[in-house]
Amino acid sequence: MSKLLLSGVRAVRINDFTRQNVVARLLISPKYQFTLDEVATYVNWASSQHDYRAQASAEKIQAVHADIASGKCLLFVMEQSAGAEAVVLCDTLQETPL
Repeated sequence: MSKLLLSGVRAVRINDFTRQNVVARLLISPKYQFTLDEVATYVNWASSQHDYRAQASAEKIQAVHADIASGKCLLFVMEQSAGAEAVVLCDTLQETPL
């Protein structure tokens, strides 16, 4: 078991977090190479709220995609099978054992 420390958070959204979540996929750059469309989907969702849907410009998404591809920031995506889903756009991720 590990603890994740996400630093320099630029955007974050966590939905339906409870104690009994089932994670379908965990996608973390640079190991997972996000497409431009995936970056747009995840960053817009992370920047949205339940009553507001964010829509970043194409230029902003391209800049974020370039930052992710170059390692200037990373994208952390937890896709749910049941329960929570989370997206974090941040500068660094550090994993430490519990």
